[in-house]
Amino acid sequence: MTIGTSEDGEIATLFPVDEQLFIVKERAIYAITLADQIDPERATASIPDSQQRVLGIGASDPIVSRLLLTGHVLFRRDRLGQDFNERRAIKLSWELTKRVAAMDALQKELEAAQTDAANAFRAEQHSGRSLRLPTVANLEAQFHAFAQKLGHAVDALKGVSRLFYPDLPKKWIDRLRALTVDKFGAQHPFAAFINDMAPALLDWRELRNVIEHEDRSRSARIVDFHMLPDGSIGVPVLEVQRGEGKPERIQVVPFMSETIHNLTVIAEAFMAHLCNANVMQDLAWPIQVMSVPDEEQGRAKVRLCYVIQMPDGRHSRLG
Repeated sequence: MTIGTSEDGEIATLFPVDEQLFIVKERAIYAITLADQIDPERATASIPDSQQRVLGIGASDPIVSRLLLTGHVLFRRDRLGQDFNERRAIKLSWELTKRVAAMDALQKELEAAQTDAANAFRAEQHSGRSLRLPTVANLEAQFHAFAQKLGHAVDALKGVSRLFYPDLPKKWIDRLRALTVDKFGAQHPFAAFINDMAPALLDWRELRNVIEHEDRSRSARIVDFHMLPDGSIGVPVLEVQRGEGKPERIQVVPFMSETIHNLTVIAEAFMAHLCNANVMQDLAWPIQVMSVPDEEQGRAKVRLCYVIQMPDGRHSRLG
C-alpha cells in the first residue's frame, strides 16, 4: 500500500490508535483500516484495505510532535506499569491533537479573513460623515468554536491526569495542585509546574464556561472592527468582564495564536511531568524523562524520551 502522496513527505512513525493503524508522515496523518476489520468473516472477498487522511499536518508540525507523538513515546505500560491504560492515553493524546489542530485552523482562517477585510477597507474611497466599517463574517461563531475546542482540550488533559490519579474530582486542577504538593513537596519540579500552569488552565476552562453561561459578574464577548476615540479603526477584540470595573480588551487573532502555542507547550510538559513522577523504578539505575537533542529527534521530532542515569552521571536513552 502506498500511503498518501509524495507531498505528505516521508513516514515518520506508525502506531495503533483505537482499532486503526496511524501512519504519521511529515505533513499528514493517515488511518489504515484493514479489510479483515470491515469484514471479519471475509464474506466479501473484494473488500480492500483502506486509508484515510485524518489530519492535514504531520510530524513536522509542533502540534503533532509535541502532543500526539510525545504521548506515543511516553505513555507506555512497560515504563508506567502494567495497570496503566496505554490505549486510553494514546486516544486522549489524539483527541488533544485534533482539538489543537482545529483551533490552529480556525485561527489561520480568521486571521486571513481579518486581513482581507482590512485590505478591502483600505482600498475603498471614504468620504462624508458616514463610514462603513469592515467586518469579519461569522466572527463570533468562529471564536465560540475556538473556545469550545479549547475547553475540550483542557478536558483531554483532565482525562490524562485521571489515568495517573483516578480520584481527581470535577475541580481537578486545584486538586492536582494540592496533591502534587502533598506527595512531592512544594519545591518539587512537578508541583511547581502544576502551580505555574494552573492559572492558564483555569482561565481557558472559564472562557468556555463564560461564553456558554454568561452572567452580570462575568462575560466574554467578541467585538468586530470598531471605531476608536482617536478616529482610527480597531481590529476585532475579545472583551472580558470580570466583576466590577472596566472590561479587558484583547485582540482576537494574537490571543488565539498565543493560546495555541501556550497550550501546546504546557500539554507537552504536563505529559512529561506526569510520566516522570510515575515511572517505574525497577532497575538498579534511576529512570527519568529527559529532553532529546535536536540532532537525535529524527523525522518524528519528539523532544522527550526515557533515560537511565548511569553511575558516572551519563544518561542512556531507553527504547
